Amino acid sequence: MRILALLGISIIWLSCGSFTGDDSRNSIPEPEFFVPFNHASFPLAAFTDDGQFPGLSARPNDTFGRMELQDERGLSLFVMEDSTTCVSKKEEIESGIFQIEYVVDNERILAYKSSLPDGSESYHHLFASLLLNGTHYTLESDPLVSYNQSELRQLIDLVNSIRYHTPQSDNRISNGNL
Repeated sequence: MRILALLGISIIWLSCGSFTGDDSRNSIPEPEFFVPFNHASFPLAAFTDDGQFPGLSARPNDTFGRMELQDERGLSLFVMEDSTTCVSKKEEIESGIFQIEYVVDNERILAYKSSLPDGSESYHHLFASLLLNGTHYTLESDPLVSYNQSELRQLIDLVNSIRYHTPQSDNRISNGNL
């Protein structure tokens, strides 16, 4: 009987996990898929779930001093080293003729719908300001493309996936498109 009690206690203890304080079973794992920017001026990478942004690639545009991210569905994001804040960008956006409706408005991300005063046309755009490893970056949707609200949400997810990264700091799987 004593052996059965010890066996029962052992099974309960094993099913509850160890008592080391390691709560890794409940944490969200880091995505294993990433797109490194592979440019000295942009030690960054987009860490995403495989298939979340199909065909995502990062290409430098030295003419404009930026990195351009684009996936095969046409989502694109321009990344620049720049200290423009969301507050100053908001002032710029609101100083034009467009009527502005914010989808997201915080210190890191502005996602907004701009409409002509007569309401005949509207466009969704995104701007983000990130401080990564001591350097300020701005990320902006392609101003020549209008996104729908679903695509805008995907761009927000892409912005949230960008982190500081150097080739020596990680052994995860790169997508190989670069």
